[in-house]
Amino acid sequence: MRLFEQSRHEALPYAGAANFVDACRSVVEDGRADERRLLLVASEEHLNEYREVADEPTDDMTFVATDVHGRNPARICALLESFGSGADGEGSLAITDWGAPGRSPDVDVETQVAETALNSLAARNAALNITCLYDADAVEFTTLAAMRALHPFLRGEEANADFDPDKGTTLLAAGLSDPPEIADIRDVGSADLSAARRVVRDFAEAGGLPAERVDDLVLAANEILTNSIRHGGGTGRMSLWESAVSLICQVADSGRMADPFAGRFAPPPGAGDGRGLWLANQLCDLVQVRSSAAGTVVRLFVDRL
Repeated sequence: MRLFEQSRHEALPYAGAANFVDACRSVVEDGRADERRLLLVASEEHLNEYREVADEPTDDMTFVATDVHGRNPARICALLESFGSGADGEGSLAITDWGAPGRSPDVDVETQVAETALNSLAARNAALNITCLYDADAVEFTTLAAMRALHPFLRGEEANADFDPDKGTTLLAAGLSDPPEIADIRDVGSADLSAARRVVRDFAEAGGLPAERVDDLVLAANEILTNSIRHGGGTGRMSLWESAVSLICQVADSGRMADPFAGRFAPPPGAGDGRGLWLANQLCDLVQVRSSAAGTVVRLFVDRL
């Protein structure tokens, strides 16, 4: 069994969809030479392309499609942590393809926060390497600039002078916009939880969510409200509104979270706290968390599609 003393979180831009397989292959070859377990996380279309075109066998690789799972970037963090922690001493290599065009600005920002969280994951798991692919022909220039700022390493470059170790802190400090004027806003204390769940259920059903997604939003909202009541001064301010794509539930309180990446990685077995936010990330298509001396805001998105 090989010993791995240092992890690596790197980015690899590639030019156009036609070059996705070649970009993957170059990373996979190095991973196999280094005797690492292999995980490929990309769209179903890209995964099928790799399976069909790649000359090397793929039965020793794990494939995860991002079409649904990857809507929430925090789920990718949890997935990579699980993959790395399941290695039982072996080295692991995870390849992710973040560069999906047409995503909302909210998803783009949370992807950047997730990339910052992966720096934290790499720092505490010396046996896990992570290579993040970006289609340079499909994403905006600002996304490519953020790619350089967020990754300690750029594949093929000796040094990345653009890496900004404080980028995640800057992103999280930016805060979130206020709920729109049309939002349904109410304060929720411990005696109001049952009524709040009914309000969220009525909101989700009226918004056209399928029954199982209604349950997802109700459960996620209940978890976050419970956290606010317990840790945020006894009351959470709940706001509900709709966008063109999503139903949104926000909970704000006066508390402050110590861990800026809370909810992006699974809490350790036996942990008393942290499961509610992690569960919300598994249930929702996007979760935004901002916490400062002014208080904590958690915003939950469930898409209609």
